[in-house]
Amino acid sequence: MVYYVSALLSPVESFLPLYHPFTDAFAVIFIGLLFAAELSYGTVFHYIFGFARTLVFIVYLIYVLNGGILNLSVPMDGRSMSVMVDVRIFLTMLILVLVLGLSKNVLQTIGFLSEKVTKDQDVSPLPSLEKPKG
Repeated sequence: MVYYVSALLSPVESFLPLYHPFTDAFAVIFIGLLFAAELSYGTVFHYIFGFARTLVFIVYLIYVLNGGILNLSVPMDGRSMSVMVDVRIFLTMLILVLVLGLSKNVLQTIGFLSEKVTKDQDVSPLPSLEKPKG
């Protein structure tokens, strides 16, 4: 699987050669957390692995996008052209969307645990408020 991810990213490697090993490590960690989350479906660990996967993705984006300032060196006709791009606003919006995913995982964990607690408790039905017939 990592081989296929590396093959897909090889055209971009000339622009970002420093991130190639980190991208492979990210792919292994992300796929591992995804696999662990699916294996632990129906337990609280499913939500914990989902939270960790989103957190790893946020850290990866911040690292790869260099905090929102990209410096690219584009080779053109034997010379190199340096391009600086400020994507901090885009990165901030993307991280805020991912933080919503984190909060969704936290709320799903709370919901899962509350359902588990209510199933484990012996809940007797409330007495009827209707008047007895007769």
